[in-house]
Amino acid sequence: ETLLVSFILEELEEALTIERNPLKNRVHLFVGATGVGKTTTIAKIIAYSIHKGVSPKEIAVINLDNFRAAANEQLSYYTNKMGVDYYYAKSVESLREVFARLREKTLIYIDSAGSAPFDLEKLLSTAHFYQDSQSNIGSTQTNLVVSAGTKYSDLKKIYEHFSFLNVDCAIVTKLDETEDIGNVVAFLLETGLPVSYLSVGQNVPKDLELASKEKILDYFIGDLKKG
Repeated sequence: ETLLVSFILEELEEALTIERNPLKNRVHLFVGATGVGKTTTIAKIIAYSIHKGVSPKEIAVINLDNFRAAANEQLSYYTNKMGVDYYYAKSVESLREVFARLREKTLIYIDSAGSAPFDLEKLLSTAHFYQDSQSNIGSTQTNLVVSAGTKYSDLKKIYEHFSFLNVDCAIVTKLDETEDIGNVVAFLLETGLPVSYLSVGQNVPKDLELASKEKILDYFIGDLKKG
């Protein structure tokens, strides 16, 4: 049994991919299903960026979520607290205007509407904003935010719904809320998505970790022991 576990862990370590430089792109778009903690995760990443030496004045956050007033208030609160410029773009025209004002920014973080599977209206809203703005924003990284406790079949559906955006990497959240990350590990292996961050709680900014194979395997080993 010990040999089998060792073999499985070796195979996983070889197959997992990590995004070791998550701040390399200028523009970061965050997408994901409703309720995965996307907005809180963005706030943590802003704090991490500042910790890594990026001036708050060089960072901008754009909120595209026209569906949840709470997301707008939450991001506005965090950006104000950290001294980061915050913009709410409720139409394609206003998004164009925002981008025109951000040419000097080093990092731009974009929060999109959380889209549950089959929620076509929100999905099309994200697509509409994204495709219209592509020519204005340059180097973009699309981050799929997924909850660690999500069923494998649901992870696949969520990924397929956002695949038209050419997802670049994954951020795994709510690792503190589940004892079983087997589904998300299987999903990461099948899609080959590199993992950039792990979110392990609600606290901003401390409950965010840079992803590593070791940390993911530690969580997975915990599952094996409980099993």
